[in-house]
Amino acid sequence: MTAAHLAALPTLLAENPLLGHHDVIPYHLIRAEHVEPAIEHVIQTNLRQLAQLLPEQLVAPTWEGLVRPLEDMHQRLLAVLQPEQLLSRHQHLAVIDAYARCRDRVQAYELAIKHNRTVHAVLQLLQQSPQALDFDPTQQAALSHALRASRLAGVGTQPSIQKRIGRLQMELAGLYQTFADNLSAASEAGALAFDNETALAGIAPAVLASMALCAREAGQSGWRLPLELPLVLAVLSQAHDRALREQVYRAFYTQASEQGPQAGTYDNGPVLQRILAARAELAEAGGYRSYASLAQATRMFDEAADVEQLLLQLIDKVRPAAQAEFAPLQELAALFGVPALQPWDCNYYQEKYLQIHHGVTELKVREYFPVQAVLDGLQRLLEQLFDVQWLQCPPAPRQPASVHLIQLSEQGQVLGHIYLDLHTRPKKRAGAWMEALRDRHRFADGRLQLPIAHVGCDFAADTPAFPCLLSLGDIQTFFHELGHALHHVLTRIDHGSVSGIKGVAEDAVELPSGVFEHWAMQPEVLQSMSRHHRTGEAIGTAFVERALAAQARFRAQALLWQLEYALVDYRLHSHSDTLSAQQIGEQVLEQTQIVRHPPYVRWLNTFAHLFTGADYAAGYYSYVWAQVLAAHLFARFKREGLFSSQVGGDFERLILASGGTRPFAELVESFAGSEAGIEALLLDLGIKT
Repeated sequence: MTAAHLAALPTLLAENPLLGHHDVIPYHLIRAEHVEPAIEHVIQTNLRQLAQLLPEQLVAPTWEGLVRPLEDMHQRLLAVLQPEQLLSRHQHLAVIDAYARCRDRVQAYELAIKHNRTVHAVLQLLQQSPQALDFDPTQQAALSHALRASRLAGVGTQPSIQKRIGRLQMELAGLYQTFADNLSAASEAGALAFDNETALAGIAPAVLASMALCAREAGQSGWRLPLELPLVLAVLSQAHDRALREQVYRAFYTQASEQGPQAGTYDNGPVLQRILAARAELAEAGGYRSYASLAQATRMFDEAADVEQLLLQLIDKVRPAAQAEFAPLQELAALFGVPALQPWDCNYYQEKYLQIHHGVTELKVREYFPVQAVLDGLQRLLEQLFDVQWLQCPPAPRQPASVHLIQLSEQGQVLGHIYLDLHTRPKKRAGAWMEALRDRHRFADGRLQLPIAHVGCDFAADTPAFPCLLSLGDIQTFFHELGHALHHVLTRIDHGSVSGIKGVAEDAVELPSGVFEHWAMQPEVLQSMSRHHRTGEAIGTAFVERALAAQARFRAQALLWQLEYALVDYRLHSHSDTLSAQQIGEQVLEQTQIVRHPPYVRWLNTFAHLFTGADYAAGYYSYVWAQVLAAHLFARFKREGLFSSQVGGDFERLILASGGTRPFAELVESFAGSEAGIEALLLDLGIKT
């Protein structure tokens, strides 16, 4: 910091919105000049507090003297750092640059805390003390997780090994950011422009309106197709021009690679190879056979090999069903002069098949689901199931009009907040996600910090001619991400490291989302949140049942796709051979894909789940495992009542509210009455076991 900055520091700190205690993050008050002073102030305050408490705790460690202050320190830093996650979606570029300048400082501090041998030793003393026998489940889980984290960081190993682990973790943090930056830049640079409406024949008017809006926002005429999955899938499903579909497919699946129209620009190939190598080195330094084995330390499965066994067992059951689904598509395509379906044909002929055989098109279904009607229906569902009230808060200054802040409460008691950021904007991240912006935590002074979650989607923005209309797939996606948010916000645990989604086994964190997806597939639920955007009518029973049957028509193919990706992920992180990531992926897909993709496809180069963080590394199978668990749990709702407040209350108490305080397998069995197996999922798919 400059001398001028240092002189102004007391005033900056006193007026800094990042350092205040706010129920809702005051995004509109945050300026670039607030960021560095706030981060440095919290880091220095934490280091001073740590230096004061460790000597005393080395003699007689206690929960109140050690574990709670450590978590208080962590939560204070998160309160300063986490606003960046939503600010970055709103193009506060100067603020984002200020955070970026502090990134190395924060990473160095976090690694120093994680690798602190004295902290680890005192935590061990506390765990071995007589008082630990009387700890409640929250205290036991928090202490156990803290010790596990330090062990995984190499604390307790030789100093040289610990330093090596620290260097690798620091390198990986930088590589994750590089991968994300490359992907964002490639997506922006690769957007396709069209000036001939005839070539866009078949594409729905609402989709064309969104593409025209994207063009205007970019200062262009005609139509612009950002390389964002919802719009890309819409074009691949609707465009009659086969050459155009192939053009879009090639552009999307060669992003950030050495192939395609942007060949060599923002290439993530070398980045992901180094990520995989660094992860393998990290596992070796920690004494694990592979990174997949290391990753199981924070997951439900005891052995990495059990994951591969699950995936292969499901592939064996699901692939024949997927082949049976595909056969009539090929027959239909042949009638239209396409003797061999290519990947860019599949969505298009699926849509044609559904229109011919089910009398349903996605466009007609969308007309009944404007986004506001879905939100209204969701509000009623939450109140019926969990007795949770949903209140939309007034918009804050400088907040995009499409972003809504929702307050959740129960019997007059506020539980937390959720930001709903559902629509595309220029430079907004593509995809769908949930981020925890704040954890539920009670500080040493008694102050209770309530949780805040952020749900992001990339649904088409409203246009003057069309409101945002959701497909059944969009509704499932939204329910999926909202399941994450509710898991985080409806927690009743008051210690941040094990509240909400924190401390939950990483391969169980998708379970609540999977259960909410099931509600999005129930006719009664869909009817309750339908309202035709022109007439206001609810969707008819017969039509919604046909629409759901149509959506389920290709479920085996969709599950096979996830199984393929999960198996590739597992093999990438469990084999130490000399093959490249691309070659390992091709080996798997050659045995599993129904329609082989072209050699130029580089889907791994955009696989953000695997390469922008560690949460899903060797863990993409979590999505499949969540479907297994969700089908098992939702069977109880089917037996006892879809809208049963008793079953909903049990689900909230056991699954949503418990955080990471109990083993998830135990919670699943308590709710469902039995251990989970694949039978319920296969039954849903109509596959005989």
